[in-house]
Amino acid sequence: IRMAAAKQAKASLAQYKDAAKLIRSAITVLTKFYGQKAKAQAAADASAKDKSGFKANGKGNGVIGILEVAEANYKKLEEDLSLTEKTEAKTFNDLINESQVREAVFLKDLEYKNRARVKLEGDLIRAGNDLKSYQKELEAVVSYLEQLKSTCTVKGDSYDERQARRDKELTSLRDALKFLNGDG
Repeated sequence: IRMAAAKQAKASLAQYKDAAKLIRSAITVLTKFYGQKAKAQAAADASAKDKSGFKANGKGNGVIGILEVAEANYKKLEEDLSLTEKTEAKTFNDLINESQVREAVFLKDLEYKNRARVKLEGDLIRAGNDLKSYQKELEAVVSYLEQLKSTCTVKGDSYDERQARRDKELTSLRDALKFLNGDG
C-alpha cells in the first residue's frame, strides 16, 4: 500500500513540476510578447472592450496574473505533497523499524521460551525416570521388610494354645502331687 502511495505521489509531484514549468514558460512567452507589442496595442486597447464589457489590458497583465497564481498554486501543491510524502515515508519507516524491533524481540522471546521448554521437558523425563527407580527401590525395600517381619517378629501363642498348655501343666502337676502324696 505504501509503495503504491509513494508511486502515485511521485507521479503527482512530476505532474506538478511539469505544470509549473509549463506555466512559467507561458508566462515568459506572454511577458515577451506583450512587452514587444505594448506600444502598438496601447492605442488599440484604450478603445477596445472585451465581450464582458471590461476594458482589455494591453500588456496582458490579467492573463499573466492568472498564470502566476496558477504557477504559485502548483508550487504550493508540490511543496505540500512533497512534505506530506516525506512525513508519510518517515512514519512508514518508523512503523517498519518498530515492527522489525518488535519482531526481533518476539523471536528472541520465542527462542528463550523454546529453550526453557526443552529444558523443562528434559527435567520432566529425568524426574519420571527417577520416580520409577525410586518406586522400584521402595518396592524392594517393602518386600524385604515383609520378609524380615516374618523372621524377626515374635509371634505370641494364641489363647487356645496357651489354655491347652496350661491344662497340660496342671494335669502333670496334679499327677506329681498324687505321686508325692502316695496315691499314685
